[in-house]
Amino acid sequence: MVLCGDKVWRYYLLVNRPEQSDTIFTWKDFAAKNNTELLNNLGNFVNRSLNFCFARFEGCVPAVKETTAEDAQHLSKLSELVESYVEVMEAYKLKDGLKIAMKLSSQGNLYMQENKPWVLLKSDRNRCGTVTAVCVNIAYTFLLCELMFMPALPKIFWQVFCGDSSGPLHAWFHTQSS
Repeated sequence: MVLCGDKVWRYYLLVNRPEQSDTIFTWKDFAAKNNTELLNNLGNFVNRSLNFCFARFEGCVPAVKETTAEDAQHLSKLSELVESYVEVMEAYKLKDGLKIAMKLSSQGNLYMQENKPWVLLKSDRNRCGTVTAVCVNIAYTFLLCELMFMPALPKIFWQVFCGDSSGPLHAWFHTQSS
C-alpha cells in the first residue's frame, strides 16, 4: 500500500492546522509525520491486520471464540478512544479528532504485538482467530474514523486486498459462521 501525494499532504495539513496558534512548516517534520505516523503506525497496523486475515483465514474475519482479561482492557481503551473521538468531532475539533483516530491505530499495533497472532496460529487457532478478528475490527474502526480526513484511504485498502473498489465499506469482509 502506498500513501502519496494529496493523501499525505491532506494528513499533514490537518494534523498541523492552526487552531489556537500559528503553524510552522518544515520538510523534516513533514517527512517525520509521513514516516512515523502514516507509514509506521497506520500503514503497518492496517496492512498487517488485513494481510494476516487474508493469508491465514482466506479473507474471512474469524469468529471471536473467547476473550481474555487483557482483551477486555484493550477493548475498553478502544471504546474510550472512540467516545473521545465522537466528542471532539462533535465539538468541531478536527485536529484532536485526527490525533485520537491515530491513537486507535497505535492501540491496535500494541494489541497485535502483545498477542502475536503469527505465533498463536501454530499453537491455538481459536485464540489466533479471536486476535485476528479484534485486529481487523480495530482497523475497520480506524478507517471509519479516518474517512472524514482521508476519504480515499478505505478505498485504497479495499483495492489492495480485494482488487476493486465496489461495495459499501461495511461489507469489506464476510464473517465466518463457525
